[in-house]
Amino acid sequence: MKLRCLNGAHSLLAYLSGIAGIETIAGAMADRQLPAVMRRLWTEDLIPTLPPVPGTDIPAYTAALEARFRNPGIRHRTIQISSDGSQKLPPRLLEPARELFAAGKIPAVIPLAVAAWMRFLLEQDEAGTAYAVADPLAAALTRIARARSTDASALAAALFAIEDIFAPELVAEYAFRSAVVRHLDSLMSVGVAKTLADVLATP
Repeated sequence: MKLRCLNGAHSLLAYLSGIAGIETIAGAMADRQLPAVMRRLWTEDLIPTLPPVPGTDIPAYTAALEARFRNPGIRHRTIQISSDGSQKLPPRLLEPARELFAAGKIPAVIPLAVAAWMRFLLEQDEAGTAYAVADPLAAALTRIARARSTDASALAAALFAIEDIFAPELVAEYAFRSAVVRHLDSLMSVGVAKTLADVLATP
């Protein structure tokens, strides 16, 4: 429950915020669109993959998480949360995506989070401010991103080929692969705000 709802939401917020130049989780929660996207991640993708937790009210738990995320006194820096994505994405978001497909469902928001991580590897936010990617695979990942910085399809394909991150059976899911590429292309061409507006406009 913590790994998916808390940590998974943190990853989504960190990568989108990093691209948008938002420095903290509280700053992300002050954005007009990010909280709504996070709630959709919880309700449509992550909570459905949780086993029953006796004595736990999951909606109350996520409501408490949201209140914590909004607290400006808790300075969770998005650049710190963004670290080690190659290791954190599989248990937090990619495994839930596989479980959804196995249950005959299509993830709604996880592909956006994956696309945000891919865009984050370009080491520069929308304002042109540079940052460092902290990851055990940083050298290889950023080299791949630099070589394909204008081609979302090529960038996604090269990263999907890293089996230490992406299980082949997940990459084989056309709905997942195409959604990631679509969101990545949008993040690269029109930015976070327009991409989120389009996501939120889709039922």
